[in-house]
Amino acid sequence: MIITSSANDRVKSLRRLYCEKKERDNTGLYIAEGVTIVKDLPREDIEGLFIKESKLEELSSMVKNTEYFVVKDTVFDGIADTKTPSGVIAVVKKRSDSTVDVGPTTVVLCGLSDCGNTGTIFRTACARGITTVFVVDGADPYAPKTVRAGMSAVSRLNIVQTDYDDVFRRLNDYDKIALDAGGDSIYDYQRKKKIAFFVGNEAHGVPDTVMDRCDRVLSLPMEKDSVESLNAAVAAGVAMYVVR
Repeated sequence: MIITSSANDRVKSLRRLYCEKKERDNTGLYIAEGVTIVKDLPREDIEGLFIKESKLEELSSMVKNTEYFVVKDTVFDGIADTKTPSGVIAVVKKRSDSTVDVGPTTVVLCGLSDCGNTGTIFRTACARGITTVFVVDGADPYAPKTVRAGMSAVSRLNIVQTDYDDVFRRLNDYDKIALDAGGDSIYDYQRKKKIAFFVGNEAHGVPDTVMDRCDRVLSLPMEKDSVESLNAAVAAGVAMYVVR
């Protein structure tokens, strides 16, 4: 069966998952779009695939042992979030285990509002071997733009959406490090225990009330009279790799 109408119930459900955080929260599902992302998803996390009709033969290897639906090209293009869709949309189950061991290094995102920065930090954390990232306020970790920026990292990380009191309770025995331009040089820091990097909002940084509860404030030194600040995702990425 080929889905030929945008009024199809499955198409309507896809649109809601694309557009509504509430729908993603209520269903425990999110959207991953594009061949590069979908092929790297754990197969057990995929609830179903939607394949563009003209791409079915080309993508036939992706649909083995997975429920899938073929969608007429014009309908598919109307659903997709990218300008030139590669032909596959996956409905993916969120990881639900937020009680696993956090690991020796973690990251806390403090109200990051940009999906691209959030997803990029997920991707870098995953590459660095970090298993858990905490998210307080800010962009939805499962919004399509976040997922696209994070590639398959969203499905591989333990993403804990919570509040600051819970974060500090769970990270009680960690060296809690706020990243801020006014801090000490990160190159002078000597790691002695488990660490948690607190990454602030793009415009306002780590909230003062949160910074006051951290153990240290560190910065990435910048050349005098160069730029005012570093991109949040860049700063987080450099910090994750500098402190091993």
